[in-house]
Amino acid sequence: MVANNGALGPQPDFDIMADHLSEIAEHIRRCSNIPTVQGNKVILQAITEMRSELRRDIAELRTELRRDINELRTEHLSPLHSLLSNQQIPDFPETLSDIDALGAHPLDALLNHLDVPSPPTVAEKRAAFKKAIGVLEMRKRRRTGSWRLVGHGSIAHRL
Repeated sequence: MVANNGALGPQPDFDIMADHLSEIAEHIRRCSNIPTVQGNKVILQAITEMRSELRRDIAELRTELRRDINELRTEHLSPLHSLLSNQQIPDFPETLSDIDALGAHPLDALLNHLDVPSPPTVAEKRAAFKKAIGVLEMRKRRRTGSWRLVGHGSIAHRL
């Protein structure tokens, strides 16, 4: 200990402080050897690997889903039955691409057979018809650029 310097009182011994700080630092380094700390590292690594794998899987699923939806555009649709007559709806579109080619009047007739109110614009009529028959589509989010599946429910859920 450093000698008492009169009115100042006892002074710190920096050598002793440095030795103690060195010992504290050594023991802090040894904390990484504690089994729970090592176990947490293993758990964190496993979570990181799972997260990467999930991201890869989701990206693959999105790609497959986009491909499947594109293939469906040319696949033949089965005509639905009219809620008005219980007969097959006349002039029912054969493919999803055919729906995109329909004008206002044919869409109005189809929506009428399905007892769905007819929106004002052709684009809204197409969307209402697709929703009524249960068509799902992939749309890109504006903000994030990620893809999402839209269009849920169908006329079948209302029966």
